[in-house]
Amino acid sequence: MEARDAFARNDVEGSVLFHQDPLFARAPEVHKTGAGKYLKSIVFGGLDGIITTFAIVAGIAGAGLDPAIVIVMGFANLLADGMSMGIGDYLSERAEYSYNQAERAREEWETENYIEGEKAEMVELYQEKGLPAEDAQRVVDIISRHKEFFIDVMMVQELGIMFDPEESPFKHGLVTFLSFIVFGFVPLAVYLVLVFFDEVNDHSGFDLTFTLAGIMSALCLFLLGVLKVCLFVFVFILLAPHPLIPSPTALCFLQSKFTSQKWWLSGLIVLFYGGAAALAAFGIGSLLGLFLDVDAL
Repeated sequence: MEARDAFARNDVEGSVLFHQDPLFARAPEVHKTGAGKYLKSIVFGGLDGIITTFAIVAGIAGAGLDPAIVIVMGFANLLADGMSMGIGDYLSERAEYSYNQAERAREEWETENYIEGEKAEMVELYQEKGLPAEDAQRVVDIISRHKEFFIDVMMVQELGIMFDPEESPFKHGLVTFLSFIVFGFVPLAVYLVLVFFDEVNDHSGFDLTFTLAGIMSALCLFLLGVLKVCLFVFVFILLAPHPLIPSPTALCFLQSKFTSQKWWLSGLIVLFYGGAAALAAFGIGSLLGLFLDVDAL
C-alpha cells in the first residue's frame, strides 16, 4: 500500500523506506487471490442483475401496467437470466481454462523432449526485448534449470498466459449467478414490501413504489461502482495486516490504492450507465403505452 502511495507521489525515499520495513516481507502483494479473483464476476453479475431487472420495472411503469406484472416478469427474468449469466460465465471460464491448460501441457511436453529448442526461443525473445545475446543466454541457462519456473516464464513471455491450475470456472459461474440474484432482487423487493402493505400507487398521482425502487437501484449501482475499486483494499488488509494501514473504510473514502480511479467517480460512472439503460427502458415503455391499450393487459 505505502509503496503505491510513494509511486503516486514520486517519493523515492518513501518507497525505499517501505521496502526496508521488515513487515514488508510478510505482507504479500494482492493480485488475483481470495475474493479479488472473483471481482469481475461479482461486478458483472451484479450490474447485469440490477440493470436488467430495473429496466423491466421501468418499462412496465412507463407503460402504466399493473405492478403485479412487475413482480411476475421481474422474478421470471431474475431466475432465467441469472442462470443464463452464471452458465455463460462458467462456460467461458471453462473454455479459457481448458485452452490455457492445453497450452501448458504442450510447453511441458516440448521442454521434456527438446529443451534446447525452447531455450533458443527464449534467448531470441529476450534479445528482441533488448538484452545482449550473452546476457539473454545466461538468463535462460539459469531459469531453465528449474523446470516449473521455466515453463511458467515461457507461458507468460511467449504466449501471454497467466495459468492458475487452482482456478475454478464453476465458482466463477456461481458467483456471477448469486451476484445477479442478490442485486437484481433489490428493485423487486420494494414492490413486494409495498404490495404487501397495499401501498403501491396513487398517492396524489405519485408512484411511490417505482420511485423507491429507483432510489434503491441507484444506491446499489453506486455501491457496485465503489466495490470495483475498493474490494482489493479489503482483501489486502485481510491478507496483509499492517499497523500503519488505516481502516478499510478510510481507504475507500480517500482513494482506491489498487486503481488510479476515485471511489466516488467509479460509483458515478456505473450509476450513469445503469441510469441510462433504465431511462431508455422507461422511455420505450411510455412510448409503447401511448399506442397500446394497456388497460386491457
